[in-house]
Amino acid sequence: MDPNPIYSITTFQPSSEEIQLVDEDGEITERLTPRLRIFENTPLSCTGCDDPDIQNNYTITGPVPELVQYFYDTIISQEGNSTLSSDSNFQNYFRGLYFKVTPSASGGNSVILNLANANVNMKVLVFNKDTSDLDGDGDFEEIISISSNFRFGFGPRIVQFIDQEISTNVENEISSNSNSITGAERLFLKGGPGSVALVELFENQTEFEDFISNNWLINEAYLDLYVDQSKFTGIDGEAEPERIFVYNARTGEVLADYNLGSSSSGAVNSNTIHLGRLEREVEDDLNSRGIKYRIRLTNYLNTLIGLDNPTNDPLAVVVSQNVNVITGQRIKDATDSIELENVPLSTVIAPEGTVLHGNLSTDPDKRLQLKVFYTETN
Repeated sequence: MDPNPIYSITTFQPSSEEIQLVDEDGEITERLTPRLRIFENTPLSCTGCDDPDIQNNYTITGPVPELVQYFYDTIISQEGNSTLSSDSNFQNYFRGLYFKVTPSASGGNSVILNLANANVNMKVLVFNKDTSDLDGDGDFEEIISISSNFRFGFGPRIVQFIDQEISTNVENEISSNSNSITGAERLFLKGGPGSVALVELFENQTEFEDFISNNWLINEAYLDLYVDQSKFTGIDGEAEPERIFVYNARTGEVLADYNLGSSSSGAVNSNTIHLGRLEREVEDDLNSRGIKYRIRLTNYLNTLIGLDNPTNDPLAVVVSQNVNVITGQRIKDATDSIELENVPLSTVIAPEGTVLHGNLSTDPDKRLQLKVFYTETN
C-alpha cells in the first residue's frame, strides 16, 4: 500500500448530537444520527463555476472546503474521461476510503463504525443561466441550480484492523497467577483482542458426577464475581464495563438461563436476571466504583441434572457491549492448548476491561464461588 494517501483529512470528531444537513436556503434537508462529524457550517464558494456572477452571489453551507474540492477534482472533473465510462473503470480508479484512528492526547473516544450500513452521500449543485427558461418565468438570464444526489456504499469488501495490546505487566501477572488445575487469584477480562476467563464450576469429574447423582431441584444458583478494586485505584468507575457475558466455552452456546431473559430493554438493561449489571457503591451512578456482577445459573444446573449424559463444560466469561448480540467470532490461530474457539461479537467490539477476584483470592469473602440453594427429592 502506498504510504502517501492522495488526500487525507484529520478533522473527524465523534459527535453524540444529531447532524442536520441544509440546502443553499438554509432549509434542513436531512437529519443524521450521531456519527463521525466532518461537517462545519461555513460558507463555501460554488466550486468549479466559471461565471463570476455565480461565484459572487451563491454560497452554500457544507462539508469542510478541502473535502469538497477533493471530491470535485477526483470525480466531478473527470467528466468525459474513461474513469467514469463504466462501473469497473470507476472502481479501478477510485479504490476506496481508508480510516486510521489514533489516540487523542486530551482523552480517548470510543466509536463503533457500522460500515455495513454506512455510505458516502454526494450532493452536486450545478449552477447555470436559465437559457431555456426551464422555470417558465420568462427570464433567460437568471442563475438556477440543478441538484443531483449520488450515494456510494462501503462494500463489498470491508477490512478492519485493531491495534490494541495488553501490557507486558498484565500478561506476566496472568501467567504467574493462573493455573489450569488450582485456579487463579484474579480473573482478567478485556474486550477486543484481549482476555477471556474460563471458569469450571466443579473441581473435577467426580465432584460433578456426585452433584448430578443427588438429583436435587435447584431453587437458585449463582456466581458472584467481585471486582478487584485495588486494580482500579485512581480510575473513574465509568471505565468499568457495565455488563459481562457468560457462555459454554466448549460449544459456544448460551446457557439455559439466557433464554428466559428479556431483550427488549436495550443493551444495558437486557437479560439482567441471568447476566446481572455491575453493582456499584452508589446505585445508578456510573462514576461510582463497581462491586460485583451476579450471574444466575439456576436453569443451567437444572438442565444438567435432567440430561442423560451431562458434561462438565467450562464457562467462558467475557466483557460485553451488548448481551443481546450472541453471534460468535472464531479466534484467529487458535491452538489445541486453548479450550476456546469462539468469542461473542459483543466482546470483540468492547473496549473495556476489568479484574475480578478468582477462587484463590486473598480476600476470602470475595472469592469466586458457586452458591446453590436446592430441595432434596426422593
